[in-house]
This record gives sequence, C-alpha cells and structure tokens, in this order.
Amino acid sequence: MDKITPKNRKKNYGKGSELIRFSFISIILIFASILIEGYLTWKYFGKDPYANYSLLLLFLGIIGFSGAYWLNPKTLFVLKDYYLKDKIEGLRFLSLILVTMVLVGVIMAFLNVTFRLALSTTDLYLYFLASAIIEELFFRMFLVGFFETKTKLKWVGIIVSAFIFMLFHWDAYGHSLEMMLAMFIGGIIFGIIYLLSRDITITMVAHLFINIIAVGSLVMVAWGVYETKNKELEENKLEEKGKKLKIVLYIILIIVEIIIVSYLAPYFVSLGGTF
Repeated sequence: MDKITPKNRKKNYGKGSELIRFSFISIILIFASILIEGYLTWKYFGKDPYANYSLLLLFLGIIGFSGAYWLNPKTLFVLKDYYLKDKIEGLRFLSLILVTMVLVGVIMAFLNVTFRLALSTTDLYLYFLASAIIEELFFRMFLVGFFETKTKLKWVGIIVSAFIFMLFHWDAYGHSLEMMLAMFIGGIIFGIIYLLSRDITITMVAHLFINIIAVGSLVMVAWGVYETKNKELEENKLEEKGKKLKIVLYIILIIVEIIIVSYLAPYFVSLGGTF
C-alpha cells in the first residue's frame, strides 16, 4: 500500500480537487439504494402512497448519477477511500460525520421533528436508508456540484439545493413548519459539510445514521405498543416517546464516536496530519 502523505491527502480532499467524485463505498451505497427503491416501487405501487416516493427517489438516483457523470466524466471515479487505510483519515472521516450528525440532530431536537410510520418495519428501514443516500447524491453532489462546476456560485448552490430539498418533502411534511425548517437548515448543513470535505460519502453516511436514529426510535416505541397490546396509546404520546428515545440513541452514538475519535487522536497528532 502506498504511504499516505499530507501531499496526496491534500490532492485527494483539498480545495483544488474535483468536488464531483465517487469513492468505492459511495458507488456501492448508490447502486444498492437505487435497487432498494426499485424493489419498493415494484412491491407497493398502487398499494401504498410510499410507492410514489420510492418511484420518485428511483428517478432522482438515476438523474443524480447521470448528472454527476455529465459534470465530471473524466475523473468521476478517482476519490480514494483513505479512511479505510489510514488512522488520520479515519479520524477525519468519523469527526466530520460526528459534526454533521450533531448539527442536524440539534436542529431536529430544537424544532421537535418527527417522522411518519408506514410500510412494514423492514421495508420502512429500507426506504429511509436508501432515501438518505439518493438524496445526498441528487441534492448535494449533483445540484451543489452543478453550481460549483458551471457557475462557480457554490454557496448559492447550497442554499438552492437546500430549498429544493425542503420542497421535495413538502407533500409528506408540508403541514409542519418545524419540519420544513429542519429540512432547509439540514440541507444547508449537509451542503456545507460536503463542500468542505469534498467527499459525498461523509454526508451519505451521516444522513443514513440520522435516518436510522429518527426512524428506529419510533419503530422501537411502536413495537412496545404492539407487544403490550396497548391500543389506546394516542399518536401524540407515541411521537413524544419516540423523541425521547431518539435523543437517547443520539447520545449513545455520539459517545461511541467520541471514543473512536479519542482513540485515533494520538496518531493524528504524532503524524502531523491536517484536516
């Protein structure tokens, strides 16, 4: 394995590097997510409203991938997965995911955000996990990348992509001003992290974990309701318990990541790496 030096690290992630590039992991996540949304569309089309969202996400995934290739056909697949080989890059990767999750999590907690339950439990997870990847591909890589590549107005691209990201969720959450604000601010946070890190894998993984926590908290509470056969539990009480459990899951995940980052930090200092 070639030695990972500050020079080739800067070449891989630095400001002069291309914004629109795929790593091996991001490619796997993208194609798996497109297949999942295709499966959900086939299974639920005409039976559940979520099939319409799956179909839309399927198209967004195809458009996002095709658009990325259109914007950068020559060096689209050259981003190195250094965080799998080097402790410094592992620290950088985990730290940026942690920062993204904390920022978005704080916004969601402050605005009292909840998600809807639908589909079977397994398919619900598949839907939200795949949607996280495809949304980052389309709204961040394609839209933000388009503004940086074609107009050089990258910060305008972040705002525009966040606004369209918010509108994308209007049908499901348009009744909630808090949810719409969370989508818009969250979109800005994801866009900034992507622009600074120049690695779509980071926002994909962070978005994926956020969806796991948000949906998982409600699913776990729902399981408790079904197991105790407490059919009189009101929906608002379910959401309230889900929010509390979501906070607990966030805290646990953040503690785990802090432990990992703390373990890697001495290597980062001793090797003189920079973010």
